[in-house]
Amino acid sequence: MIPVDIPVGVLAERIGADPSRVDALTETLDEATAIVSRIVGDVTVPAPVLRRAIIDTSADLWNARSSPNGVATFADANGTVPLRVSRDRSATARTLLRPWLPPVIA
Repeated sequence: MIPVDIPVGVLAERIGADPSRVDALTETLDEATAIVSRIVGDVTVPAPVLRRAIIDTSADLWNARSSPNGVATFADANGTVPLRVSRDRSATARTLLRPWLPPVIA
């Protein structure tokens, strides 16, 4: 696993969650760290980039709880609007990490 320490409060602030939900936030950070570790493998990536990738993946995982079928609902002036969201919770991290990752060869 990646040795990046991210306080639960940082994630809570990023996603607007109640910081007292320590167990759920810690679990989400652990899941995101495992996902980003798998993506990065043995490649050296700057710590600030890893930190951002983990926080973004954590936010995607957390927000997926409210859109488990891939559809989130947002309110606008005309009512609610359904919006399909990415089911790949690592998409943001992959985009961020791409400059440091080796090319994918099919």
